[in-house]
Amino acid sequence: MRFFTFFFLLLFTTSIFAQESRTSSRSRQIDSLLQESHRRGIFNGNALVAVDGEIVYHGAIGYANASQTTLLSKELRFKIGSISKEFDGVGIMLLHEEKSLSLNDNLSTFFPNLPEWAQKVAVRDLLQYTSGIPAPYSEQFDTDAAVWHYLQGVKKLKFEPGSDYDYNNVNVFLRKRIIEKVSGKSYTNFVKEQLLKPCGMKNSVFDPNSGTPQFTRSFDENFVQDELVNFTSGWLAMNTEDMYKWVQCLNLNELISKESLEVLSQGFKPSSQSPLGLSAFDNNELQFRYHHGQSQNFEAGVGWIPDPGHIIILLTNNRNNELGDHINAIDAILRGQDFSIPKRSIELSLRARIFHEGYDAGIDFLEGIRKDEADIFNFEQEEKELINTGTWLLEKGRNDAGIRILKLTAEKYPESSKANLELAKNYERTGKKILALKYYRQVTKQDPGNRMAAAKLVELQ
Repeated sequence: MRFFTFFFLLLFTTSIFAQESRTSSRSRQIDSLLQESHRRGIFNGNALVAVDGEIVYHGAIGYANASQTTLLSKELRFKIGSISKEFDGVGIMLLHEEKSLSLNDNLSTFFPNLPEWAQKVAVRDLLQYTSGIPAPYSEQFDTDAAVWHYLQGVKKLKFEPGSDYDYNNVNVFLRKRIIEKVSGKSYTNFVKEQLLKPCGMKNSVFDPNSGTPQFTRSFDENFVQDELVNFTSGWLAMNTEDMYKWVQCLNLNELISKESLEVLSQGFKPSSQSPLGLSAFDNNELQFRYHHGQSQNFEAGVGWIPDPGHIIILLTNNRNNELGDHINAIDAILRGQDFSIPKRSIELSLRARIFHEGYDAGIDFLEGIRKDEADIFNFEQEEKELINTGTWLLEKGRNDAGIRILKLTAEKYPESSKANLELAKNYERTGKKILALKYYRQVTKQDPGNRMAAAKLVELQ
């Protein structure tokens, strides 16, 4: 009997040791991946990874602000950008379950003073970004009052509600306002009482400012810190621990039912986002959910794979557009598969260099990394990233640099119409009709089926 007892204890102890060794090995690999990514300049942030409800990695790597004098810690909060949309989406479904509203209710039910088109737009359309309400320019979206003013002036919808998809934050704004109207509470108080508190989330704050404690600051590739700007209200900042609690609480159906969660996960098309981001299904079974958020140089990524129970959370204050690739790499580590260290974005590095040091410095930088650091930088989508750099510079008022980048791209990719289309749109926007026509004509030569360019040629003649 003693022998069998000893043998059983030996097997049990060996099993625990093997499990701890696997966990320790995975943790070391994840840390090595993120440390190397930090060394390459593509990850500065906090990470939490869990398997079947057990945290296997929780780390903080890099700097809390642009000064590079304060290190990150696990307790620090980050803005999470679009991931905040999960909270107003869940809030709508909670009120739906309580029968305080129907997903088929139209906007005019709640806001009779909106124009006539509000009678066509249902709550469901707001959830799936199929409302057809056109997005305002950024300067029309800087306060809640400004958005209300904008909506009052919208004459018609872009398309019939439910017939197409247009991801924009007007839908999110209206979801929050419906929650306030139906609940009789401010949006922030509703979320605190109905969502944060039940999930035990004590480290989340709305619309942080420079005086908010335990809050990081975001910065660009040149270590220039962003000005802290809040536009419309009701956007969250949190730490990795609270984000983990939220993912668990949501997916264990502690807030809304499994059926409501499935409704909320459904996009207009498989490639369309819902308030929960992108969800992939196979025979109606969820395979994975990924949500990405961005606010200035804050960036957040959350991956949830129900089978085998992986939760991967990455929060950064130095955006690099590579969080999805990092989540894929960490998932591979957890599965014992091969993985690659993500490469660095050309776009973000190039635009920061041009913005702070000028066009010529940016081009010298681009050619330097092409020659010496092609193993670190990702050149696979160079055309797209150059165009994005040009349009971003134009948005920031750096017109000369933006136009030069777009012209450089058009010369480098003469068969592509995309750079010329952006040039045409910019010249039209700035009232330079002759130049706009020139580039719209170029687009129609390169892409005869481009309806927008053809229509603009008729409109501007």
